[in-house]
Amino acid sequence: MANLKNTVVAAVRTGVVVFVGVLIPGVVGWLNNVAAWLNTDGGSPFPDPSILRTVLFAAGTAAGIALLNALGIIFQNQLGIGKTPEYTSARPAE
Repeated sequence: MANLKNTVVAAVRTGVVVFVGVLIPGVVGWLNNVAAWLNTDGGSPFPDPSILRTVLFAAGTAAGIALLNALGIIFQNQLGIGKTPEYTSARPAE
């Protein structure tokens, strides 16, 4: 059970890091478009909500990589190669 928990925690952490890493460039690009729009005093159309596509792409990419990470750890456990990541509780021992 602990191996499964550690596998899930590793996959979720990987997914979160990938999501943030893929999302940030898209958000920064969209904010740049908004800043350019503000410089025109509203003379050009407001940037489209393409950020939603970026969020969906980031979520899909993160889910795929997290799944690959989980499968890789499970594969390593089955073959007995590598070391399974271990995550412990943040609570101090009493």
